[in-house]
Amino acid sequence: MAVLLLMAIRPLTAQKCDAGIVFSGPIVITAGGTYTGYWMSTDANVPAVNISTTAPVTIINSYVKGPGDLIDALVPGNQLTVQNSCFVGTNPNVAGLGRGSPIHVYKSAGVTVQYSDFEGGGDYGIWIQDYTGNQTASNTITITNNRIHDIDARLSDGNGGYLPNQAVFSHGIVPTNVYGVTGIQIAWNQIINDPYQSGGNTDLINIYESSGTPSSPMEVHDNYLEGVYAPDPANANGLGLAGSGFTTDGSAQTDPALTTSYLRIHDNQAVKTGNEGIAIAIGHDIEMYSNRVVSNGQLSDGTNYTVDYAVGMSHSDWQYPPPDPLPGNFVNNSVHDNIVGLRRLYNGVWARSDYYIPVAPTVSYNNVSFTPDTPDSPTLADEANELVLWNSKLAANNVTVGSSLLTPDENLAPSGPAALAPANASTGVGLAPALSWSAVTGASSYDVYFGSSPSPPLVTGTVATRYSPGTLTPSTTYYWLVIAKNYSGSASAGSWSFTTQAAPTLQSITVTPANPSIAKGLTQQFTATGNYSDASTQNLNSSVAWASALPGVATISSGGLATGAAVGTSTISATSGAIAGSTVMTVTPATLVSIAVTPSNPSIVVGTAQQFTATGTYTDGSMLNLTGSVTWSAGTPAFSTITAAGKASGIKVGSSTISASTTNPVVSGSTTLTVTPFGPCDVTQDGLYSVVDVQAILNEALGASHSIDDLNGDHVVNVVDIEIVINAVLNLSCTV
Repeated sequence: MAVLLLMAIRPLTAQKCDAGIVFSGPIVITAGGTYTGYWMSTDANVPAVNISTTAPVTIINSYVKGPGDLIDALVPGNQLTVQNSCFVGTNPNVAGLGRGSPIHVYKSAGVTVQYSDFEGGGDYGIWIQDYTGNQTASNTITITNNRIHDIDARLSDGNGGYLPNQAVFSHGIVPTNVYGVTGIQIAWNQIINDPYQSGGNTDLINIYESSGTPSSPMEVHDNYLEGVYAPDPANANGLGLAGSGFTTDGSAQTDPALTTSYLRIHDNQAVKTGNEGIAIAIGHDIEMYSNRVVSNGQLSDGTNYTVDYAVGMSHSDWQYPPPDPLPGNFVNNSVHDNIVGLRRLYNGVWARSDYYIPVAPTVSYNNVSFTPDTPDSPTLADEANELVLWNSKLAANNVTVGSSLLTPDENLAPSGPAALAPANASTGVGLAPALSWSAVTGASSYDVYFGSSPSPPLVTGTVATRYSPGTLTPSTTYYWLVIAKNYSGSASAGSWSFTTQAAPTLQSITVTPANPSIAKGLTQQFTATGNYSDASTQNLNSSVAWASALPGVATISSGGLATGAAVGTSTISATSGAIAGSTVMTVTPATLVSIAVTPSNPSIVVGTAQQFTATGTYTDGSMLNLTGSVTWSAGTPAFSTITAAGKASGIKVGSSTISASTTNPVVSGSTTLTVTPFGPCDVTQDGLYSVVDVQAILNEALGASHSIDDLNGDHVVNVVDIEIVINAVLNLSCTV
């Protein structure tokens, strides 16, 4: 496991190289000298800077932009120096065409590229094609202290975008056919590719059929190489990803003098590679040592970007694979003191694939796997730590990368977050902490790594200055890392840790409500609240054991619902382990809850009576005849009356509500009494056949011809109706 360091990270990317710059058109340089300018081409076939002289030319403090080659020096014998300059590649907007090389020199007599920024370049990157110098240190190749971001191998769709899943071979730095040159240095370069913004069969550094000398080997050292992805990282297998962080390369040469050789590859870091990390794929007399390969194989969202055949470090002649490598072309190589950890997804299972060495080097020792050597390692945090280690190395060696042309805010990464809480190595932290840190000037976002592993995974990217991990496990050590980021870089205060408090212990139980009183037959819901050592509380209703001391007085359910069974008192308790709480419940006599008045909704003839009964129902379900103890009333006394004993009399045709009520407690019940007529001959509806009815019918006969008292149905009240009423009075029977 790598140790995360306290370190501010230097600029990550050559961002905003063209921000605010007013460019002129392309330039053709025909005479030697030193040049500074802001040159841009909009034609992929026209370089922004075309050097057409063999005299030494220096490009310094310049901005160069365009869709094709940015600097071309194609006159044999050219001598080019580029320092402290910014290069920006653009979409050529020609369907099927990719971006050009930022620098392309052909048959040069000497090249130096230093302290420059390269954003979005394509093709072969810094491409040193062939060599015509005198092979001495004064005519050597020096490519150092540069910062390269997003080597873009994608093909334009001609409309501002890119053809899906189509890309070409593209590299960051590649010398080709540069033989036997003394003093070649490719060192202290930072190359970072972002997923979906780069991709293709991209080698970040490729040494193609080039060599130093036995006494002065080519040196490729102290480079930071991050990001080997397919155009669609999730489809690396389908697209046949074949790129690497670093590789030797070449054609099927039969002459050992024309293959890659006399090369030392050391102290480089390869990170996030979907295919190969660092490889000797061809060549002889090559020493590969003290390199690091750390690759998790997944993007922060979990996407797998590896191919089935991905490997961290290899020593294998791809042109003449075993068992019959061409004699003399793959010999005298040395591989030692490397640390490699690469995860790949193979047949749906994550596994380590650290080394592939089918042909044993002449010298091989102390090549170890990144620890822990498990399928879930290296982690995303381990990858992030590689950048911390890189910047620590830059600071320790007083080395800078990239140009000074960017503004301070753009050119400097933010400082590491401060005032982190909880404090590092703190103990007794609550189980639901909020992690926080102070806002960092210049930071645009923060990556948060958190977990119980010393190399925690990335859990979120945020613009906030706090993160809540949820409820944690008691007595557990957690690790976290916050990286502040902006356009140019990032910074970390290193990995912090804290240990959560022990699980809080139950101190007491409170049973509520306290000392309640209920009538017999009613229920009471109790609550058991646990009081813990950390001053927290918790509802324990479903976990405690409930009990009633006198079940004959009160019973209680497993959820704390008590029922009054008999008059008296009982202690109600809730117990969890050795901790218990209790209260006393009093059961009082059953109380009246309702009154039923019967019969329900009866009808009687005017002048008759109806006896009603009042039945009370109590809280314990018992019933009692309350007829003689309730208060009776008739809602409309003009129609009916009722006695204190519940006997109602029909006074007049109509309806009246008959009620029975008590005052302690206040309970009532009611029904409706309907009074109907005595008979059709009872004209006055007083419940009697009398002379009064005769007088009434006579009055109707004299005053109205159509009356309700048309007893014989001839539609007129006359002497016939009078006769019917008289007969009813005399015979006490109404015949109509």
